[in-house]
Amino acid sequence: TSLHLKGSTVTVASNSGNLARTGYTFGGWNTNSAGTGTNYTAGSGSFTMGSSNTTLYAKWNENKYNVVISTDGSGTTNQTGTKSIGIVGISITATPKIGSAFKQWEVTGGAKVANATSVTTTITATSAGTVKAVFEEKRALA
Repeated sequence: TSLHLKGSTVTVASNSGNLARTGYTFGGWNTNSAGTGTNYTAGSGSFTMGSSNTTLYAKWNENKYNVVISTDGSGTTNQTGTKSIGIVGISITATPKIGSAFKQWEVTGGAKVANATSVTTTITATSAGTVKAVFEEKRALA
């Protein structure tokens, strides 16, 4: 907390307190807690002090990583190819071809799924990785 007179130039502080948030990188300061206000660069941004108090909030940028989404060929997914994913994640659904049934999601690297055996799940990532929909042949009833 610092006091500044109306009309004075205020230089925005850097992240000198080592602010941290899991899955995010500190991205400076913003006049709105939701990040929808005016952005200021940490350590080099400045503004002229108005007649009322100004509160600056830490701005956080989600860390995102490339996750390759594929199938084993016996079905499809609603998300395919390389996606940029972080800890917020994306929803994915597997759809088997006729004669097949969904079995599981195979995951490598920093990709994670909320439920490896659910047809619909959420993918998150803490580093690059892969997610593959695996299907199995339906067995005929005897």
